[in-house]
This record gives sequence, C-alpha cells and structure tokens, in this order.
Amino acid sequence: ELHWPLKTEPEPRPMHVVPEALKSYALDLLNWLRSCKRPLVLAGVEVARFGLQSTLLQILERESWPVVTSLSGKSLLPELHPQHLGVYEGAMSSRTVGERVESSDGLLILGMPLGDLDTGIFTMSFDQDHCINVDLEHGVRWQGGQEESLDPLLLLRIWIEESQTDHSNRQSVTAACLPTTSQAKFIPDPEQGITVMRLIQAVDASLLAKDIVVADPGDALFASADLHLPESNDFLTSGYWASLGFALPAAVGAWGARPDHRPVVLLGDGSFLMSAVELATLARYHIPALIIVLDNAGYGTERPMLDGAFNDVHQIDHVGFARSMGFREAVRVSTEDELWNALQRLAPARDSPVLISVKLPQNDCSDALSRLTEALGKRVKS
Repeated sequence: ELHWPLKTEPEPRPMHVVPEALKSYALDLLNWLRSCKRPLVLAGVEVARFGLQSTLLQILERESWPVVTSLSGKSLLPELHPQHLGVYEGAMSSRTVGERVESSDGLLILGMPLGDLDTGIFTMSFDQDHCINVDLEHGVRWQGGQEESLDPLLLLRIWIEESQTDHSNRQSVTAACLPTTSQAKFIPDPEQGITVMRLIQAVDASLLAKDIVVADPGDALFASADLHLPESNDFLTSGYWASLGFALPAAVGAWGARPDHRPVVLLGDGSFLMSAVELATLARYHIPALIIVLDNAGYGTERPMLDGAFNDVHQIDHVGFARSMGFREAVRVSTEDELWNALQRLAPARDSPVLISVKLPQNDCSDALSRLTEALGKRVKS
C-alpha cells in the first residue's frame, strides 16, 4: 500500500463551534458531489497556503475523486499519486485533461482565485451549473447561492469529520482515465538542436529527489506543467499578473526556506534581464541553484500572437555574465547531447550555483503555449 506523506497541518478548529446550519450547508454540497457521475476537484494554491494538502488527500481517497491542480498550485499534491490527472490551465491544458475537466458534471474548484494566469488568460470553459467554487475571499459560490463563511479551511474540516461511508454509487478512478505520469528516460540526439519540449523532457529525466522547480512566467512556466514532481510543494511560480523576473530572487527565498533542497530555475532570456543581478546573491551565499535560461532571442510568449521587432531581446553573453557575478560553472549548449551532458555533470550537489544557457529556435514553443496563443491570437487580431 502506497503512503503519501505530507506536511503536518495546523490543529483543526473544534467542530462544536461551527453552527449546525453551516455544517448542514457544507454536507449538502458534499452529498451533491457524491451524486455526480463525473466529479472532479480542481485544487489551487490556497490549499497549499493553508496547509490543507493532507486533509484534501484524505477526502480524495475516501471519495475516490480524481484531482487536477491549477498551474500555480502545481505539486501541492504528489503528482505520481494515482488520482492526480495533471494540470488544468484553460486553453493551455492537454486535450485529455481539458476534456476531463470541462465534461465534469460536478466540478469543485477549491482554493483557486480565478486570476489571469491560472485560468489560461481566462480561457477556462465549463458549465457553471455543475460547479462549486470555494476560495478565501468569496467563500462558497455555486448556482444555488453563496455562503461567505465557508472558506476552504472550514469546508474541508467539516467534510473530513463526515462519517458517512456508504459510497456505493461512487465510481473509482480507473487506469483508463489516468495520464502517463512516470518520468521517461531521455536519450539525446548528438546532432539535434534543442526544442522547448525536448528541454523539458531532459530536465524532467534529470530532476533529483530534493529539487524545487522555480519557473518564471512565460514559456518556461507553461512548459514546466509537463514536469512530474513526485513530492508535494516542489514547484514555485508567480501566481498573479505573470510578472517577469520572479524566478531568480524566488530561488534565494526557496533555498532559505528549505536549504536541503536545490532550486532548479527555469526562465527565459527576457525574464533573465529583469533580475539578472540576483545571480550575485546566489553566488555570494553559495546557494546551489541550477539556473536554466531558455534563450530564443526574444519574448516567445508574444511572438505567436503578434510578432514584430518589439519582441526581440538584446543578446547578452549569459555565461560571461554569470561568471562576472561569481559563478564558477556556466555553459552554453545548442544540441541535445550538450544539454544532457551539462545536466548530468552539474546535477550533483555542490556549494555554489551553476548556469546552463540553452539556445532555442526563435519560433519554437511548448504545446501549452501554442494552444494558448492560438486562442488569444484570435482576440488580438479581432
């Protein structure tokens, strides 16, 4: 039997202080979800912020509900858990995940403020009549009304106390609806140039047990949805506004919070220019971060929507810049073989940061970004 350990949660609020009417309301929602044929939970970043992962996981396993997460909530639950289907991000989602979410007749959106990034720039599509939305700011909202007092914390506490175990009408999660979530081996082609998809596959195959992925907004973030993170809380990104320049300073904070984990930073060449001076901080405090710069000579998120010279980024020597900031190891790679050798050579734990600058085709992008920009490009051109 597999055990999925998660962080210890704060002590729950004593249930006797919860008004009976509120408990009744929460249990009505639970029973409604139990009555659905295709229930699904879409979990967001607030679940992690309030330490509710263990409680949510107990409920998911008890009810046999499958779960997806938002992009900013990626890895709030172990992604190799058999009930974890992947990341849902509106138009950016894979076809399998998108269809599963959007066809659900009982969708619980839990702890996910509906901001621009997590909704795929507002490209989510599902039937509001079959949806319950629970977040800190608004409480519970559904077509039947709203109860502001039922935030994610209280709702899950009531549900975990529910002793009803008759789930004869529930459908268990079967292998047929699960995606492939195991890490695949990466076999580099020595003469092949690197694409975003192959870069992510190489990173995925080389991640260590104690790595925290820190992704900057842009294709570094969108592509990283395809990484498989076996432990919870191993992914960080900027959840709002998609502001460039988040990842390098965030790596400093991630290491300060968990010094036994290595930050693996994914960022574009445009993002790099926003906060490149933080390389000096990483070097000064010997933070063992792996910095991977996706260099496509511009703002790759915008090019598929509306291209022009305004998307080009002034080219700099990432390797030389890193060394000038105090890095002892920095390399430039342009083939799959060079990339794989660099990842393997620089993977072992060390007492200083390292950088890999990856040359990418100017017009290449992840599948997620391609799907998103196809949807958004229609809006821009209209």
